[in-house]
Amino acid sequence: MVFRRLRVLSWLAVIAIATSACAGTEAAAPAAAVGGATTSVDPKPAPSPSPTSAAPPPTTAPPTTAPPTTSTAPTALPPTALPTTTALPTSALPADCRTIEDFDDEDAAARWRVVNDGVMGGRSAGNAEVADGVLRFSGTIVTDGGGFSLVRVNLGQEPLAGVSELRVRARSDGRTYELIAEDSLAGRNRSVSHFGALAFVGEDAAEWETLVVRFAGMEPRAFGNPVDSAEPFQPDLVTSIGIIQSDGSDGAFAIEIDRIDACP
Repeated sequence: MVFRRLRVLSWLAVIAIATSACAGTEAAAPAAAVGGATTSVDPKPAPSPSPTSAAPPPTTAPPTTAPPTTSTAPTALPPTALPTTTALPTSALPADCRTIEDFDDEDAAARWRVVNDGVMGGRSAGNAEVADGVLRFSGTIVTDGGGFSLVRVNLGQEPLAGVSELRVRARSDGRTYELIAEDSLAGRNRSVSHFGALAFVGEDAAEWETLVVRFAGMEPRAFGNPVDSAEPFQPDLVTSIGIIQSDGSDGAFAIEIDRIDACP
């Protein structure tokens, strides 16, 4: 009985050795095929002295070398086809719209200025920089004593004459941002600004989206509080527009703006 068991164990050992030898030959084949080295895939150096052990490689090698070239190639295509930068091409802009800012000239960074809540004793900090035609506005919000940071650009009255909405192409960190606008309407309280949400609708705010802000829906506020009696925003009297972070939460923030267009 013991002798029979020893014979069985010795056969299992032989089978295990033969299997590992075949597996070693199969693993080397794909690497040689990918690298293009014809000398390492030649089957002549690999066969064992027994003619029966040389037979398995032809039956196992083809399935392991052919599929990788067909199954791995498609997986490399989706990253190059992601629509993050081409989902909304410039050609999609209506003909009667005009560009207010595309951040493509060297003076763009100088035009956009950051205003933090330090003007009212706060400790929030923001920074704006322009690179590769994109404005990046980032920083940290501290709600104790303030709670906002904004970046804005001064405009003359002509750019928004006859305009009813702005289209902002942006992507963000998922926090809530707003467009802020001011005008020079006679008699208006200078502390009143108008706010419109930059409402990202995609599941991933890091994807580029074009966000539409209609002037008719903007809310007038003074020091963060709604002002029901204020006149609507007057685009033909615009003095400045900007992007503000004031969502009431402490912590870091970041948003990127690719372009801003004005449409009737």
